[in-house]
Amino acid sequence: MLAVLLDMPDFDEMWGDVQEEIQEKDAEDAVVNLAQELKQLSADQYKQQEVLWLKQSQRLTDIVKNNEGVWISTKLFYAVGLLSLLSIITIVLEIAFYVYFHWIQ
Repeated sequence: MLAVLLDMPDFDEMWGDVQEEIQEKDAEDAVVNLAQELKQLSADQYKQQEVLWLKQSQRLTDIVKNNEGVWISTKLFYAVGLLSLLSIITIVLEIAFYVYFHWIQ
């Protein structure tokens, strides 16, 4: 009988194992709950963003339909574009002449 009592596990060891299992279960539950909350938060933010994008899109569509806002004239657009292109060509030619006359000869 004494041998049976000596072979029994210690109560503190058994209770410690049970406590560890409970803590692990609580931690797993907390992670699952947190994941569910984050998923719901993400879905809510997605819905809010979608509503905002739809409002912005509708607003921009109304501006274009009503011909509102600041628009640049076609003539001014082509004039500025042509001057920009000429400026770029001039700078490229200056660099080419500099390289040719100072480094090549």
